[in-house]
Amino acid sequence: MTPFQTQRMAELQNLLQFEPPMSIYRNLIDTLGSVKCALLLSQYLFITKVRASKADKDIVWIHRTSQQMLDETALTSSEYKRARAQLIEIGVLVKQTRVCEITGSPEIWVSIDFKRLSYLVAQSLGIDVVEALTIDDLILNSQRLKTYLRYPLPYRKVFA
Repeated sequence: MTPFQTQRMAELQNLLQFEPPMSIYRNLIDTLGSVKCALLLSQYLFITKVRASKADKDIVWIHRTSQQMLDETALTSSEYKRARAQLIEIGVLVKQTRVCEITGSPEIWVSIDFKRLSYLVAQSLGIDVVEALTIDDLILNSQRLKTYLRYPLPYRKVFA
């Protein structure tokens, strides 16, 4: 190995030690037909789980800037906006436009439609939707969640 390769390998090892991997669900890749959409939805599922467990909520609205998504997932601004638009178009995300209290500019907020997500995943798995996923399934990591979103894959943005 050259000195440059050795140095680069050491840098990568340091990055891997400090950055926990996020999960991207294999079933979402198959269902949505897009790794980027699956990655974005996986991140939204994580954010929803964290926020809902902190404040007993049935619905969680999420706003992320392009820079936040780049930092969290390595999706560029155009990739993030395109994936979000596709998820809204197929009904997995519900969109709401709000005015920022500080700047007065419009912001897009989204929430996951668990009923639609359950239907699409069940359809791709060839199973019947007996009961749709809920935020509680996400928080409790229920058996229903494991049925619909099995096989999480580790994703590290450093390799994106």
